[in-house]
Amino acid sequence: MPAKGELPSLALRPANDPDAGLIDDQEPVREDVVDLWQMYSRLSPEKRDQFLAAATKWQEAMIHWNDRHTLSFALMFVACEALKPPENQFRGSDAYDVIEGLLGRPALDEVRQHPVPAAWVRNTHLHMGELHGSELMRMALMSSTYQDPRFDEARRAFARLTPDVIIEWLRRGGTFTMPTREPRRSWRRIVKNHALTVIPATALLGFIVGWAIGTLGSP
Repeated sequence: MPAKGELPSLALRPANDPDAGLIDDQEPVREDVVDLWQMYSRLSPEKRDQFLAAATKWQEAMIHWNDRHTLSFALMFVACEALKPPENQFRGSDAYDVIEGLLGRPALDEVRQHPVPAAWVRNTHLHMGELHGSELMRMALMSSTYQDPRFDEARRAFARLTPDVIIEWLRRGGTFTMPTREPRRSWRRIVKNHALTVIPATALLGFIVGWAIGTLGSP
């Protein structure tokens, strides 16, 4: 942070500006920028790396805000997800869990109620390359007039929430309580957790069935 008077002063804007994230480099910075910088300076090296990972994805989302709508939406979800604790027990958690842990259930419900869920946009775009914003119609018609209002509303709601999530994480020094989830019970997990019991039992069952079929089929 430069010393006061070392560089030209920057205009400041209210920290609670609802469209604070939808800015470019020429817009005023947050009025609490000095406090946020001091919070960042107090982070451990590992927490700084985690913060920068999330902030980088947020910055990329804003860079592509006007031209890659689906990508910008997906990157905001990734930015939140980058803030989850590194412990293995949270590997199955996602951005929704981070949002609930930092901002509470009402904030989570607000973004999950939209007909275009952020998690679905992230999954379908990053894993299958699907497009959901107006860029799809621009490519087809060479026109920028098409706009899906549901998609745009969901994206703007998530854009207002993402910096709040990142800043709240910073205020807490990167330490917060994640909501607990009951792991989904699947056949794969059951077999993995009880392999020493399931595999011999399955082999025995196969032997019994084979023996029974052989016995009933013999003259």
